[in-house]
Amino acid sequence: MRILPIANDRRYYVSLGDAQSRNTGRYPGVASQFYNRLVTLDPSWKMVPLATDGATAATVRYVQLPRLREMDVIPSVITLTLGAGDLPRLAFGDADGVCRDLREHGDALLSSLRLTAPRAILLCSSLYDPMDGNDTLLSAGVRRFNETLRTIVTAHDGMIADLHTAFAGHGASVGDPLSPSATGEDSGLYLCAGADLAPIPNEHGAAIFAELLSNHYRAALTEETPLVSDFTTGGAPL
Repeated sequence: MRILPIANDRRYYVSLGDAQSRNTGRYPGVASQFYNRLVTLDPSWKMVPLATDGATAATVRYVQLPRLREMDVIPSVITLTLGAGDLPRLAFGDADGVCRDLREHGDALLSSLRLTAPRAILLCSSLYDPMDGNDTLLSAGVRRFNETLRTIVTAHDGMIADLHTAFAGHGASVGDPLSPSATGEDSGLYLCAGADLAPIPNEHGAAIFAELLSNHYRAALTEETPLVSDFTTGGAPL
């Protein structure tokens, strides 16, 4: 049974991870849009944005978590995005190295998080395939990354939002996943180039991603099985 946060006057949402969680240009990114949804439900929420461009699991462990500890904040909700910065290594066939690093640093950082915030709702997300399966090596690497991530996150009582499924068919098959425009006219393209030139959610993708996180947050509160929204797979269970 999931242990939910204790109610108090101020509730903290902490955003950890990579460029997937960051704002791009003038549009609000995934973390900001998810936070706006939390505030709509309860104005007492406060956001602590610690995600950084180019971050990996090691960055979260050695840079972002120490910053969180210095703030003396106990989060009620944590989002963690990983993998965008690892896509080049996966594309060049280094899935073994990427997954080894993810196991080492991912398990350590989540263990540390649970010591800091044992009651927090932990929301993570699977990694999307920007090439939509057209690059066999990358596709296989992304699949292995997601399998490794799922094993680690579930071991620490976290939830995985199935971003891989939600973004399938909305990358290279419909446009340029490294487009410099974060507000492309084609609403079917969910990716653009981030500050570190990794493909990250654009304006359309960020809205889809934030809604997916919101679905999982509501599911955590009600202990229901979260669904992928109708605009992805018709509401199929994750």
